[in-house]
Amino acid sequence: MNIVVFSKEFPPEIGGLETYSRMTAEFLARRGHAVTAFARAMPGDRAFDETCGFEVVRYPEASGISTLYRRRLGRRLRGLVGERRADVVFLPFWSRFSSVVTQLHLRHGTVYVPAIHGEEVIFPAWEPSRKQRRVVEGLKRSQRTIASCHETERRLLALGVLPERIRVIHPGVDPKQFPHDPELVSRLRERHGLAGKRVLLTAAHLRAKKGQDYVIRALAGLGEELSDLHYVLVGGGGSGESLQALAHELGLGERVALAGEVSAEELAAYYHLCDAFIMTTRAVDDRQKTEGFGQVYVEAAACGKPSIGADVGGVPDAVLDGETGLLVDSSDPESIAAGIRTLFTDDALRQRLGRCAGRRAHGELRWDRVIAKVETVLQEAVEEARCRS
Repeated sequence: MNIVVFSKEFPPEIGGLETYSRMTAEFLARRGHAVTAFARAMPGDRAFDETCGFEVVRYPEASGISTLYRRRLGRRLRGLVGERRADVVFLPFWSRFSSVVTQLHLRHGTVYVPAIHGEEVIFPAWEPSRKQRRVVEGLKRSQRTIASCHETERRLLALGVLPERIRVIHPGVDPKQFPHDPELVSRLRERHGLAGKRVLLTAAHLRAKKGQDYVIRALAGLGEELSDLHYVLVGGGGSGESLQALAHELGLGERVALAGEVSAEELAAYYHLCDAFIMTTRAVDDRQKTEGFGQVYVEAAACGKPSIGADVGGVPDAVLDGETGLLVDSSDPESIAAGIRTLFTDDALRQRLGRCAGRRAHGELRWDRVIAKVETVLQEAVEEARCRS
């Protein structure tokens, strides 16, 4: 197939959606398809694009998404689809440019398949109804829709998307991207004063939605019960100073370390350094955003680490409660503390969960197996469109 992967979220920016977009394009190309990624221009993109095993075409960023901008973007996308003789457009993230692709479908018969992760189909009360209608209408017209988790599937069904057009496919992980470098792990352990300590890790943007503040409160609630347990936070964001201040206020200043934004190599090392991963996302934030599948959980799993996750959104699909980790109530520091206590007072349990998490990440959630499922869905969409034409 000739495939255009159209995404605003794309490397060299870092994030779960960016990883999803890049890996989808890369593994579809590895499977022999002609893939062109149509992605937003950003600093450093030229050097990154040269490392890709597929073509990348960049479109200009805009300070605001106006009607004129959407029209110009639609023309560029239409031209690219025609030049590459694309059979299908795959959208790793849907709502931002849903109207652009829907209009191409209505006017030119363009076949498209969106992937939906969660927040795209949660509409807060203040959201303009026009945008709601545009998003839902586009989803109903798509030949197939990929839901990253079962919670998202339920939301799609509630919006009226036909069940026979929905496929649940979890995002994947490439274990090769997370090699164990003992020397780097040792340097990081020394950097943060973690010799002889057990480590709990979060890798996420530092903001209220991700729940790092409640993890710190949970640790404080444990008192001296797990005094050798340290908490390392990887990621950038505006809440860093307040989180550090909270740790000092609760007497945990020496047990909480903010590592900031790190390289891919260091991220892998932090996963291997920790004893368990934790991210207790809020059910929703002030913009009604929730957690989709939560790719960081399977990245930690690829390194053999169990996770503590929140029982919200798509997290239960990423962290299998009692099998690859534990689920807790992210609105309650005491529930989070109980999960931490369970995992770190039972070494056999923690190690068993870590082994199970590793087997799943190296098995069903490996990117090549995930993209084989995506490939099947794209083929279904193309064949169905051909039969109807």
